[in-house]
Amino acid sequence: MDKGAVTGAFVMDLLASLGAEFQRDPATILLVCVITALSYSAQALTGFGGAVLGMPVLSVFKRLPVASAVPVFSLLDVVGGVINLWKFIGRADRTQIALLSLPMIVGTGAGVRLLEIVPNRWMLGLLGVFVLAVAAINLLGLNAGLLRNLSTASGAIAGLCAGLFGGLFAGMFGTGGPIYALYLSNRLDEPNVASTVGSFLAISAFVRATILLLRGLYSDPQIIAIALAAIPFVVASMLLTHEYGKMVPAKTVANGLRWILLIAGVLLILRALEI
Repeated sequence: MDKGAVTGAFVMDLLASLGAEFQRDPATILLVCVITALSYSAQALTGFGGAVLGMPVLSVFKRLPVASAVPVFSLLDVVGGVINLWKFIGRADRTQIALLSLPMIVGTGAGVRLLEIVPNRWMLGLLGVFVLAVAAINLLGLNAGLLRNLSTASGAIAGLCAGLFGGLFAGMFGTGGPIYALYLSNRLDEPNVASTVGSFLAISAFVRATILLLRGLYSDPQIIAIALAAIPFVVASMLLTHEYGKMVPAKTVANGLRWILLIAGVLLILRALEI
């Protein structure tokens, strides 16, 4: 069988899985598509969004367990990351990217292992605590270049810690971005922050999806079908926002997202406690 026939059969299998999943649970498919469109549009507009926003909001509805939602958002982060990488890589600080990369890979592997063994109820609670911490840090505005004057050795240690812990939360929840952003915004000059964060998030997403693939978390057709349905919404929302986003006040949107995260964090903890 030639490569074209194999590719065609693969595509047909994916479409068949998508059709079967839509018939089985259309509410989850539609919910994921709406949430991903909004969350990746927010990422394109403010640099904050994607899985960091979509994971906790989706988890509040309890339509997918965390162990299924993370692989879905990891695939979507790869798609969104390609768009951001094309936009940002030319202006990114490659020294910081190199420093963060190895500990990020180690942390991501550890996080994926925890994702596999920790019960969903505990994962919901941990995700809620993490989201509340991210919301609190953003509301307090702890981005003042506090790490820019560190010595070379101290800066390397800070980068290794940021990569390790960011990777850990990326592997568990797909939400390592706030840790990377907090480190880079305090380590780099302002003009280099957005491009470096955007580029590194793309690299992190690819690493996370690869580890999930190697661990067999993409063997479930439901995960592939849901991601396949959401990908067009991710691409369209990001491209439209990049094109027309200047018409929307990004600061106002960012403030609203922080409050959404705060509410989502509280609801996740309540759901984990079954209150």
